[in-house]
Amino acid sequence: RWEPTLGPRSSDGNTVTLTKEAKNVFVDGGILTICAIKETVQGMPFTSACLRLSPAIIKHKFGRFSFRIKSSPVLGTHLAAWTVGDLPSNWPGDGELDFPEAAITPTATATAFNHGANPAGGQEIRTSSALISAWHVYTTEWTEAGVRYYVDGVQIGAICAIDPPSTEMRCTLQFETTITSARTAITSSTDTLTKTAHGYSNGDAVKFEA
Repeated sequence: RWEPTLGPRSSDGNTVTLTKEAKNVFVDGGILTICAIKETVQGMPFTSACLRLSPAIIKHKFGRFSFRIKSSPVLGTHLAAWTVGDLPSNWPGDGELDFPEAAITPTATATAFNHGANPAGGQEIRTSSALISAWHVYTTEWTEAGVRYYVDGVQIGAICAIDPPSTEMRCTLQFETTITSARTAITSSTDTLTKTAHGYSNGDAVKFEA
């Protein structure tokens, strides 16, 4: 159901090699778990995982989808559940929906970054008080009129209505390093981003549980 992105990644401040190894991504008790590990692989000092829904399973063009997510509060890591067109995509012209996204600290809260479908770029931001280190359900509701974001069923901010995307996109789960020197806080043991996901597309229940 999920396709891994593989190989070294050094853009956006990352210094990580993405793998599909069982130590980096596994299912434990029905919960999909992604781990960042301090180890040198393919010239990068950390490993982790980034997963995208297989296009054979589901693509979204409008609809409602949710993730239940919790992260360990480890400095130097960064998480995002986001949607983007098939890569290489026409970015930023196709747009991108990021929720939740957070650079991890012990008090980090979830933010929505709504990238409109505009070749010139630009984004709308919606903030929440939801601690990323606690379990919450994050929902994106994407329509032709715009995008609404919810935490545990409560909408955060107003609808994002500037240039709403209208291209099919796939969900992605990502846990990597950040641009800050705080990434040295990642220990030699695993630091874990734990998630379980249920998705809803155009009113039809489509569960995607790894």
